[in-house]
Amino acid sequence: MKSWVFAVCVLFVFFVLIPTADKHRFSMVDQLKSKTSCISMICVCLTNTPQISLMPADLLPCPSASIVTAVLSLLRICSGDSSSSPAGCPEVFRNVISSGKVQKSALEALTGLSSSPGVKGMLIEVLAVLIEYLNHPDSDPIVLHKSYQAVVQWLSVCVDLSFTTDKLQQDLVEVVKKRVCDMRWEVRDSTVEFLGKLAGVLVSAKVAPDTSEVLLGGCCSASLLREALQDPESYVRASAISALAQTLAHSWQQGAAPTQQQTDIVSRLLEILSQDTEGFARRAVVQYFIAWFSSRSSSTSRSPSTSTCSTSPLLMNSVSTVLSLGSADLDWEVKVHTLELAELLLDEAFLGHRGYRKGSDTHLALPHPYAVVSDQTCTLHTHNRKRTEGMDSDLAIRLKTLVEQGVFSVLLSGLVDCDRPVSLKACQLLIKFRETVCPVSIEAPEETVAEVSCELPGWGWGQDISKTLGMTMSDQAKVADIAANGAHVFDSEDCKENVNKGGDSVCVRVCEVLRSLGLDAKLDILIQSSDHVHNSPLSLLQDILTAGAAHSHPDTQPGQEVIVDCY
Repeated sequence: MKSWVFAVCVLFVFFVLIPTADKHRFSMVDQLKSKTSCISMICVCLTNTPQISLMPADLLPCPSASIVTAVLSLLRICSGDSSSSPAGCPEVFRNVISSGKVQKSALEALTGLSSSPGVKGMLIEVLAVLIEYLNHPDSDPIVLHKSYQAVVQWLSVCVDLSFTTDKLQQDLVEVVKKRVCDMRWEVRDSTVEFLGKLAGVLVSAKVAPDTSEVLLGGCCSASLLREALQDPESYVRASAISALAQTLAHSWQQGAAPTQQQTDIVSRLLEILSQDTEGFARRAVVQYFIAWFSSRSSSTSRSPSTSTCSTSPLLMNSVSTVLSLGSADLDWEVKVHTLELAELLLDEAFLGHRGYRKGSDTHLALPHPYAVVSDQTCTLHTHNRKRTEGMDSDLAIRLKTLVEQGVFSVLLSGLVDCDRPVSLKACQLLIKFRETVCPVSIEAPEETVAEVSCELPGWGWGQDISKTLGMTMSDQAKVADIAANGAHVFDSEDCKENVNKGGDSVCVRVCEVLRSLGLDAKLDILIQSSDHVHNSPLSLLQDILTAGAAHSHPDTQPGQEVIVDCY
């Protein structure tokens, strides 16, 4: 018999047969009197239990329902329920009482057993035990987290809430309200995460939109999550934002008009993005809008020529603000997420246009933004396409809309960012942009497209872009004349002067910028890792050892910076 089959037999005999089978009881008790060996053996049993429950019926040592009963009995014993302990062996059961290790293993096993055949009818009994654990005053944060996971998993399998009772629902409401105000931030974090996952499970199961509210006995999970946005711990704020995205996903997919509550949430999220001192929450805000935009786009059937103007005004107004704030953030992950949002806007504007490729080959697959890349991946693949019979008549309108939304500015600012993942992503998107509106194989773009302009600020990234343009644009390259709006018109010499003097904002033609930035050469450099001169894990190890030696060297001055070529 395989060891894992023997393991579940041990578990089954220990908790199901011991009360009536003396011959099994005495042999097992002898082996389990030692606390260390007892806990280790039970944890091994529990680890293999879900796998065993999926065995063919003729090989299963006992019914799946009996295995679930055994695990529930073990959980009750661990919580100090003496009534669940088989008579005659108290010295053995004392070993598992309040054992966090056994509790965690048992909860993981119970989560895995949710998909076993013939166990759906046990939902009430399972939820009752899990709620007891959630309500227990001495429960460890990790135990509470795993209890929440088990609740979500069982409900994802048994979405028919007729199995539940009013008392069970009320108990769940009370424990959620209690734990969302817990003194331990880990518990608050697990609770708001649970609310989001519960809503996500019920939405994916396509049950009634108010099912989560019914399950929580009328408790408004969105209100609890809104309060969690004020939590002093950044992890909790970030989890609350993610949970809100899952909670509101149903209304997004249905295309319902935003409520006042959702409008208030958006205002609060934009406030977090602009003022929160922790990157976790700011990243979550950008991902919230990515989820909103993606959910709305995927659930709405629209023709390729449909403009983004048909999108919810609240969403589009918010997106423009998110792009502006996110591109100026100090956290590189926030900026990368902002570029992902910009990419969604590109996809919506250009998808269906002749020549635009979603997920273009310019998106080279990297295992990690700072990972080592082989020389083969450093080969640039450019795809020149022959001009077809004209562009879509509304291409210029789409391009102008993207400029007005700030998408083009976000990409330009990302291109000159000091963080490689940001610059790489921006460069890839700009190449997609260029190949759509003004492919390099075409001598001149459509006249209406060529006239679309973008304003460059006279500071920061605008100066960097102006400097690059001043060095690469030909003397004949002129910009759109929009002096009527008070913008300064300049050529390549003006670029240099603007950089030297820190001049006012200037305007440039989008296609001229895309063709003059040397994007292909820049991408060829960016796709190489930061240690491309010595392209091996050994160079990274040498950097780490060098840093360690410098810190421990007696001649190192206090506060002296040690520069390492790794993140």
